[in-house]
Amino acid sequence: MKKTMSASILSLAAVLTVVGVSTIVAAQSGANTPAGSTAAQPATVKGSIVIRTAQESDFPSLATVPLQQAIRTALAQLPGSLLKAETEEENGTLVHHIEIVGADKTMTEFTIDAGTGAVLATSVDTADDDKRKEAKDDEDDD
Repeated sequence: MKKTMSASILSLAAVLTVVGVSTIVAAQSGANTPAGSTAAQPATVKGSIVIRTAQESDFPSLATVPLQQAIRTALAQLPGSLLKAETEEENGTLVHHIEIVGADKTMTEFTIDAGTGAVLATSVDTADDDKRKEAKDDEDDD
């Protein structure tokens, strides 16, 4: 009886995990999202350096973690080619955005805290996603 109950609980936990992961992946990929609407957005990203009145030209000097170090962090997590790297204000805090193109042509954007060097978020964009978006944009133009 205990073995059957334990197996049932484990099976239920596995199903809930798969459903939860599928929901997250679908929300991030925009699957099942009606035209003209946006997919659920991930939680708000906040870095450790608060930006109040600084100009964009001040961002490099405010960052305690240099942009080059953030690039190395992203490349350590996903070997590939650097596409874009910039230091920006996001949600009132200073972050580095690093875009890496993997060997499979998948583009991954890393949001890295400019104060601690921690990876705050990642988002993946495949070449197929870009083609679908371009096709949709072309349809909208007609």
